[in-house]
Amino acid sequence: MLATRIAFVAIGIAVVGWATFTMLLPRLTNPPVAHVLIGEDVYLTDETYEKQFSLELLKGETINIKVSGNGKIFDLWFARKDPSQTIVDQMDIALYNSPLTIPVDGTYVLRVSTYVGDVRVTVLVTKL
Repeated sequence: MLATRIAFVAIGIAVVGWATFTMLLPRLTNPPVAHVLIGEDVYLTDETYEKQFSLELLKGETINIKVSGNGKIFDLWFARKDPSQTIVDQMDIALYNSPLTIPVDGTYVLRVSTYVGDVRVTVLVTKL
């Protein structure tokens, strides 16, 4: 009786493990790749203290914005171009990493800037 219960539980665990493994194997061998919209290192200096990127996005799309000042501070602004609608406005930050869902179709602008010395800013925007 006890042996039957143990065998039943062991078989159940084996079946669940096998099913999980076979469903996850394709994802493990071929993980989904995020579509890179912007992937660039930007060098901000006293002369070129601002860099702006333009993106055409659709309502409901989810993007991830990851921007790093590599230890130095910068400002980040992300907005719909026309009519102007600010979505992100962060000042004096060293890192920004956040997913965003686009509210309406249109052209969006991502701007990084600094007012202190030379800053290498790494910008990565992906569509999820």
